[in-house]
Amino acid sequence: MARVRGGLMSLTASGSVAGLLNYQQHAQKQVVRRKPSAAPPPTTPQASERAGMQIAASMWAALTTADRAEWAAVADLTGKPAFAKFFLEYRAQRGGEDGTILIPER
Repeated sequence: MARVRGGLMSLTASGSVAGLLNYQQHAQKQVVRRKPSAAPPPTTPQASERAGMQIAASMWAALTTADRAEWAAVADLTGKPAFAKFFLEYRAQRGGEDGTILIPER
């Protein structure tokens, strides 16, 4: 079903036709493109990595100010932001038995 505003062959057409084409104005020009398809679902390793990063992000958010300061001191030695060093250590350690990430020695 066509959902186009303005005449299809006019200079002001915008919208989609049959779920296949997109008409739009871009930089004062009429542009017709193939409608993008949906991205495929993530693979099992991608989903696992995404879940791990969500856990690491929630662990970082739960850190105290003192813990973040310690991570910042360790991260200064590597030239990385504190959260980046934390995420790298999380990936290397994948959390301890109790779910903690050990701060590396300076």
